[in-house]
Amino acid sequence: MTENKTLDSAVQQFNKKNWEQAAKAFNELLADESVTNQIKHRIRQYQVIVDRKLNGSSADDEASDMKLVSYHMNMGERDRAREILNNSSSIDEGAKLTLLAEMAVEEEQLEEAVSLLEKAIEISTDNRGYALNSPVFAAVVNQPEFEFLRQGGEEQPQED
Repeated sequence: MTENKTLDSAVQQFNKKNWEQAAKAFNELLADESVTNQIKHRIRQYQVIVDRKLNGSSADDEASDMKLVSYHMNMGERDRAREILNNSSSIDEGAKLTLLAEMAVEEEQLEEAVSLLEKAIEISTDNRGYALNSPVFAAVVNQPEFEFLRQGGEEQPQED
């Protein structure tokens, strides 16, 4: 299994705002088959912020809030994670709804999760892809309530 030093190093690069080194380290971790899906899921959240920063977006506030939300979600402190999400002006609304939906699934509040996820996908179809690749949603994606998630991923023809 990947040593914690590798993950620690990636997070340190992230915290130091060494975006290129952080991107490289996160990509290596994602390619490592010994890293669990749950850890890869969280790495992808960091990676989105790194990608935005490398592409010229100001992700400092979002990065800080996302780190706090991820930390509290990982610790099972969902109320605190919700509080940060609800008070953050830097985290995209679709991302907020998707993370809230993840917490609802973890709490077996599937109707709430469906409602939140539908709203998130209305904001951005990227949230559908995030959900389909999330280990949290993997446990419920084949349930009837989540049929909209499975069936909505087909590519639509583009008009010229």
